[in-house]
Amino acid sequence: MFRLDRIGQRRSESQVCNHCLVFAFSRVQSWRALKMTALIPISICLNGKSMAIASIADAAKALQQPWPSMDKPSRLEAIRMIGECLAGHCSHQAAFAAFEAAASEQRLLRQKPPSAGLKKFDGVAEDLI
Repeated sequence: MFRLDRIGQRRSESQVCNHCLVFAFSRVQSWRALKMTALIPISICLNGKSMAIASIADAAKALQQPWPSMDKPSRLEAIRMIGECLAGHCSHQAAFAAFEAAASEQRLLRQKPPSAGLKKFDGVAEDLI
Protein backbone atom coordinates (compact mmCIF):
# COMPACT_ATOMS: atom_id res chain seq x y z
CA MET A 1 0.00 0.00 0.00
CA PHE A 2 1.33 3.43 -0.94
CA ARG A 3 0.55 6.94 0.20
CA LEU A 4 1.85 10.41 -0.47
CA ASP A 5 4.24 12.02 1.99
CA ARG A 6 4.35 15.73 2.86
CA ILE A 7 6.29 16.60 -0.27
CA GLY A 8 3.90 14.65 -2.48
CA GLN A 9 6.20 11.74 -3.23
CA ARG A 10 4.75 8.27 -3.34
CA ARG A 11 6.07 6.07 -0.51
CA SER A 12 5.17 2.78 1.12
CA GLU A 13 3.49 2.86 4.55
CA SER A 14 6.65 1.61 6.29
CA GLN A 15 8.80 4.30 4.66
CA VAL A 16 6.43 7.07 5.75
CA CYS A 17 6.15 5.73 9.30
CA ASN A 18 9.90 5.23 9.71
CA HIS A 19 10.57 8.71 8.35
CA CYS A 20 8.07 10.20 10.81
CA LEU A 21 9.54 8.23 13.72
CA VAL A 22 13.08 9.32 12.94
CA PHE A 23 11.94 12.95 12.64
CA ALA A 24 9.98 12.76 15.90
CA PHE A 25 12.88 11.08 17.73
CA SER A 26 15.35 13.73 16.57
CA ARG A 27 12.97 16.49 17.71
CA VAL A 28 12.58 14.88 21.15
CA GLN A 29 16.34 14.48 21.50
CA SER A 30 17.00 18.11 20.59
CA TRP A 31 14.28 19.26 23.03
CA ARG A 32 15.77 17.09 25.77
CA ALA A 33 19.24 18.51 25.09
CA LEU A 34 17.86 22.02 25.56
CA LYS A 35 15.94 21.18 28.73
CA MET A 36 18.67 19.19 30.54
CA THR A 37 21.21 21.57 31.98
CA ALA A 38 24.21 20.92 34.16
CA LEU A 39 23.95 21.53 37.88
CA ILE A 40 26.94 22.50 39.98
CA PRO A 41 27.37 19.65 42.50
CA ILE A 42 27.13 20.38 46.19
CA SER A 43 28.32 18.33 49.16
CA ILE A 44 26.20 17.70 52.22
CA CYS A 45 26.89 15.80 55.41
CA LEU A 46 23.85 13.75 56.35
CA ASN A 47 23.83 11.26 59.23
CA GLY A 48 27.61 11.47 59.53
CA LYS A 49 28.17 10.59 55.86
CA SER A 50 29.24 12.98 53.16
CA MET A 51 27.09 12.92 50.02
CA ALA A 52 27.67 14.58 46.66
CA ILE A 53 24.44 15.94 45.19
CA ALA A 54 24.81 16.51 41.46
CA SER A 55 21.33 15.76 40.10
CA ILE A 56 17.65 15.85 40.93
CA ALA A 57 17.74 12.10 41.54
CA ASP A 58 20.54 12.55 44.10
CA ALA A 59 18.54 15.29 45.80
CA ALA A 60 15.43 13.10 45.93
CA LYS A 61 17.47 10.27 47.45
CA ALA A 62 18.96 12.62 50.06
CA LEU A 63 15.52 13.96 50.99
CA GLN A 64 14.37 10.42 51.79
CA GLN A 65 17.08 10.11 54.45
CA PRO A 66 16.47 11.26 58.04
CA TRP A 67 17.29 14.99 58.43
CA PRO A 68 17.92 16.85 61.70
CA SER A 69 14.49 18.50 61.42
CA MET A 70 12.11 16.52 59.23
CA ASP A 71 9.22 19.00 59.29
CA LYS A 72 10.95 22.31 58.50
CA PRO A 73 9.05 24.25 55.81
CA SER A 74 12.13 24.56 53.59
CA ARG A 75 12.63 20.77 53.53
CA LEU A 76 8.95 20.20 52.76
CA GLU A 77 9.15 22.81 49.99
CA ALA A 78 12.24 21.06 48.57
CA ILE A 79 10.35 17.75 48.54
CA ARG A 80 7.44 19.43 46.73
CA MET A 81 9.73 21.13 44.20
CA ILE A 82 11.65 17.91 43.47
CA GLY A 83 8.33 16.15 42.86
CA GLU A 84 7.20 18.95 40.56
CA CYS A 85 10.49 18.76 38.69
CA LEU A 86 10.25 15.00 38.24
CA ALA A 87 6.72 15.49 36.91
CA GLY A 88 8.03 18.10 34.47
CA HIS A 89 6.25 21.09 36.02
CA CYS A 90 9.28 23.13 37.14
CA SER A 91 12.89 23.58 36.15
CA HIS A 92 15.83 21.59 37.45
CA GLN A 93 17.48 24.78 38.66
CA ALA A 94 14.46 25.83 40.76
CA ALA A 95 14.15 22.41 42.39
CA PHE A 96 17.89 22.19 43.03
CA ALA A 97 17.90 25.70 44.52
CA ALA A 98 15.06 24.69 46.88
CA PHE A 99 17.05 21.63 47.94
CA GLU A 100 20.20 23.71 48.48
CA ALA A 101 18.26 26.24 50.56
CA ALA A 102 16.82 23.46 52.74
CA ALA A 103 20.24 21.90 53.25
CA SER A 104 21.76 25.28 54.04
CA GLU A 105 19.05 26.10 56.59
CA GLN A 106 19.73 22.85 58.43
CA ARG A 107 23.51 23.41 58.17
CA LEU A 108 24.13 20.32 56.08
CA LEU A 109 26.12 22.03 53.30
CA ARG A 110 29.84 21.38 53.24
CA GLN A 111 31.99 24.04 51.64
CA LYS A 112 34.83 22.83 49.47
CA PRO A 113 38.18 24.58 49.72
CA PRO A 114 38.89 26.74 46.68
CA SER A 115 40.65 25.02 43.80
CA ALA A 116 44.20 25.89 42.76
CA GLY A 117 42.87 27.69 39.67
CA LEU A 118 40.49 29.78 41.75
CA LYS A 119 43.30 30.73 44.13
CA LYS A 120 45.38 31.91 41.14
CA PHE A 121 42.42 33.86 39.79
CA ASP A 122 41.91 35.52 43.19
CA GLY A 123 45.59 36.49 43.23
CA VAL A 124 45.34 38.05 39.77
CA ALA A 125 42.15 39.89 40.73
CA GLU A 126 43.83 41.29 43.87
CA ASP A 127 46.76 42.54 41.74
CA LEU A 128 44.34 44.37 39.46
CA ILE A 129 42.66 46.17 42.35
